[in-house]
Amino acid sequence: MLSRLLALGLALAAVLPAGASGTGPVEAPPVPGSWSKVGTLAEGPTTHDHVTGWDTGVVWARPYPLDHPVVFTSPDGVEWRPSTPPGLTEVWGVAGYGDAGYVLGSTAHDVVVWRTTDGVAWQPFGLGTGSTDGVRPSFGLAAGPRGVLVVAVNADTPGLFQWHSRDGTTWGTARVVDQARWAEGPVVVAATPVGFLVGVGRVLLASPDGARWTDLGFGEGRIRLVAGSRSTAVVFTRPDEGEAVTTAWYLRDGRWRPARVDPGTLPEPGVVPARRRAVHTVLNWRDGFLAGGTAYDPVRSVGVAWTSADGSSWQRIPTRAGGVAGARSIDALATSGDRALAFGREAERDAVWAGVGPSRRPPATSAPVPVPEPGQPQVYDPWRTVEAVPRATGECASESYAIGRPDAYRCFVVDTIHDICLAHPSKPVVACVHAGEVVVVGLDAPLPERTAVVGEVRPWRVELASGDVCTAVRGPRPELGGHDLQMVCGPGSARKYLWALQDDGTALTSTEPTGPLERTEVRAVYR
Repeated sequence: MLSRLLALGLALAAVLPAGASGTGPVEAPPVPGSWSKVGTLAEGPTTHDHVTGWDTGVVWARPYPLDHPVVFTSPDGVEWRPSTPPGLTEVWGVAGYGDAGYVLGSTAHDVVVWRTTDGVAWQPFGLGTGSTDGVRPSFGLAAGPRGVLVVAVNADTPGLFQWHSRDGTTWGTARVVDQARWAEGPVVVAATPVGFLVGVGRVLLASPDGARWTDLGFGEGRIRLVAGSRSTAVVFTRPDEGEAVTTAWYLRDGRWRPARVDPGTLPEPGVVPARRRAVHTVLNWRDGFLAGGTAYDPVRSVGVAWTSADGSSWQRIPTRAGGVAGARSIDALATSGDRALAFGREAERDAVWAGVGPSRRPPATSAPVPVPEPGQPQVYDPWRTVEAVPRATGECASESYAIGRPDAYRCFVVDTIHDICLAHPSKPVVACVHAGEVVVVGLDAPLPERTAVVGEVRPWRVELASGDVCTAVRGPRPELGGHDLQMVCGPGSARKYLWALQDDGTALTSTEPTGPLERTEVRAVYR
């Protein structure tokens, strides 16, 4: 008999501590919000089901029983209605982004992507695979700013296949991903603000457009879950056999490192060792990440959720103070509009929970570059404080020469070159940082094609405690004390040369290019 389930609605504002902003691999964690019960359910999704949301709805697909899969849709995660696409015989995945939700499944004759904007009517798009009867495929589906992606692996034949659509309605033919030609195992896929991540077996690939792929060199274990922000990739792995424990990893400086997952603090329930925790679901939420799972307490299982701004450290959301003390597990996550929904199990009753985190500062069309806490480096995200309303128009000609961020471009406004300009994740505007101010520029043409993938980037701006501003240098660079010149700081006669950033909140600088080196206090570092 199916377990009785609840849906936990979570609306985390993901606001950073005062004085901080932006996200990335060196950012402080967001502040978790609180939850409260808002309704009840007869039953809800389990870890075997597929759940996702789009701007105005949520879709939940149950693949079992195999001979009669069912799909439900909801405007809010509370009131659900049956909405199974006609001809569906098997469910492989769901995805949502913007104004549409998607279901990937099989009919008697083909694999099909169904698209809906209202949760009622479904538009089918066949992929031309033919029937899947007699084969053992593993499919994945993801939707984001760079389109909709389908990936597939056949358990009997190594290799990864993909289909991509820019708008969810026009689909090309299947393509073989060369970097995973010999990959085996179940496939997982996630859309990021700058492309896609695909994990199959122990191989993790990234693509900015669903066509060009780069191997991110993972190999740390069998991939179970993936997610990505603008500058960070995160992976959860689990052993091939034994306990269902999951281990978190994140990419920084081209290296994969294990992440810290907060067990919680007593007397919270479910504070257990890592071997007694399992993460079932993860997604990118606002500018960071949200994960859910189960802590297997000796007395009873406890549903737990975590937030992370950078993938390196996962902060557990308090169970009692957060208002979800009855949760036995959190099995699935979805975002819809400005809310995140967490679906899980509660003993003896079914419920829907929702919460709102701390309010954000109102947006502005132009804002100073925020000043972080002293010595705490961060990735600057202009869209947290700046509204995407253009004050000028221009065109971006290439990737940024100054920094390697995947959202950074070199743009022209009239006769002025702006580098660095940071692209909005879904709108045709960029935020150009100039003289400490941010100017939003509307684009007269699409952004140029680029090959950048998710990964760590170098600092592009450093503010010293003296008020001097340092900017990255390009081209041939001199060396001093075993360090290549990184930045030049100004203004004028107060010029300094920055050679290396230190872990203690200082930098190695000199007043002459030939030395000597001295330590200088750093106020802020931006990547």
